[in-house]
Amino acid sequence: RLVNLATKASLMTLTRVSSLVRWKWEWFDEKLNCWIIPSDTKGLKRLKKYKNDKEYNHYIPHTHQFEVLMNNLYSINGNKEYVFHSPYKGNNPFLSSQTPNDHLIQLGFKGRQDAHGFRHVASTELNERGFDELLLGKCLSHMNNQGVMKNYNEAKLLKQKRKVFESWHELLFENGLRI
Repeated sequence: RLVNLATKASLMTLTRVSSLVRWKWEWFDEKLNCWIIPSDTKGLKRLKKYKNDKEYNHYIPHTHQFEVLMNNLYSINGNKEYVFHSPYKGNNPFLSSQTPNDHLIQLGFKGRQDAHGFRHVASTELNERGFDELLLGKCLSHMNNQGVMKNYNEAKLLKQKRKVFESWHELLFENGLRI
């Protein structure tokens, strides 16, 4: 069940799996109703000069659908530090970043879909639905390092990102995703 939920969380959050498996419960901000992934988290792909800089944290707005998934995870690992705490002895206290991909292989998607590919599918579909490419890049945790505005724009775009994630989650559930 944990692996299934981790795979679905990857699909819903559009984050790299290497970042997702490291999520901590303390990263949820109730006031903002979003997950704040610190800039030094592996998988966010921040340059060294941006690591440990709160300005480069990644914000993922919470939606009703994602809350259902996280409540299920909380019933499994709510007493642990990591959302995706692994019950198995290994190098880390959290699931391997390969685990969701292994799950997709077991489901018959070998050579057709992997967890990172969810990001491609979502970006394409959301672009087709009219969402701004730069906004989608922010949702995917890409950094806009072009032009002079990169030095001035510190907007988190939570309101706009929430609309993107709500649209994405509605689409997923309309097409059969179940938690």
